Amino acid sequence: MAKRAPGCCTLLGLAAAIAAAAIGLLGQRYTPLLLARESNRSCLPEGWEGRGPEPLAAPLEPALRREFDRDGAVIIRGALSEEWTARLRDTVLDSFEHPTTWDKMYTTGLASFFCAQKTVLLPSTSRCGQHMARFSPLASYAAALLGSETLRVAEPSEGMASFRATKGNCGHTAYHRDDSYFPIRAAQPAAGGTGEPPIAVVRFWIPLEEMTPENHRMEFVNGSHRTRETDNLSSTQFATHAAQDHSKLRLISWHAKPGDVIAFAGETVHNAATLSCTSCLRLILGFAGDSAVFDSTVPSPLMPLGLGQEHGAPLHGRAFPLVYDSRSGVHHHPEEWLPLTPSVMDVASAAKDTVMQGFKGFEGTWFTGCTVRYP
Repeated sequence: MAKRAPGCCTLLGLAAAIAAAAIGLLGQRYTPLLLARESNRSCLPEGWEGRGPEPLAAPLEPALRREFDRDGAVIIRGALSEEWTARLRDTVLDSFEHPTTWDKMYTTGLASFFCAQKTVLLPSTSRCGQHMARFSPLASYAAALLGSETLRVAEPSEGMASFRATKGNCGHTAYHRDDSYFPIRAAQPAAGGTGEPPIAVVRFWIPLEEMTPENHRMEFVNGSHRTRETDNLSSTQFATHAAQDHSKLRLISWHAKPGDVIAFAGETVHNAATLSCTSCLRLILGFAGDSAVFDSTVPSPLMPLGLGQEHGAPLHGRAFPLVYDSRSGVHHHPEEWLPLTPSVMDVASAAKDTVMQGFKGFEGTWFTGCTVRYP
């Protein structure tokens, strides 16, 4: 677990992003080292290789799918067995024990301001992470919720734990949409088409240990994925949380236990608050469905996701590897699961986005002692 190192402030944390650009300038030969993870162990028993996602024990209730479409967030009680919950926990703990350079910079530059340690790009950098995306029931739940015939990993994936929650400062976000920092959107309906556009991305918030509602709380603005009327409340600026008027929001929330999964659309406005928590181990994993296309107008701070992508085109390649294709029976393309190899420009672009988003996100705040020292 990460430990708090005293005496640092917001702008010093953002220096990690500049370090990423400096390493990138060393050349293409060295940039893949940013994403190298020492551990290559599997979190699955022998014999799982080559299988597709584990099918659901029973079909997803139609009412749950309608609720997801209508509200933008649902809880699936008992979605994961004890075995799968333990495997996901092992995945996150293994990534904490073997952080990539990218993880260290991401935690120091961004996550530490929420008093959290994060590991990112798990399906791309961790064998355990790849197996959880490809073989766990989560992909089957994603396909059912999205009504999708194909699935791809939708980064960012995040293993997360809290190392200290400071009153009034660390531990909470402002209300925001995740699609403000990942470059994926739903393709627009064809001319003359009717009805709501399909949801492009489902994100799973997965508790990996017991937490009380007083330790951690997730709140979602009901139906906000279908309207932009709440955009004045949706912000990536940390300092806006206290100023936001929450009194008229139609909020939904649940107390999730290990084995439960909260599923929400990438466009759904939500808030997370961690209080007096010294662990609260959790994982966020996302999947993109048939309607997802790349949106080059959205910055992706400290995540090189634009590798070979074209604006408005379907996702492909190592940044968004294939997990599931019911039409062809192909469950993955091996070449898409090879390690990411960002170019110098990819690294520099991600670092630039981090600096810009960091200055914007933490404008009006001042932190001390927020950076993280790794073992």
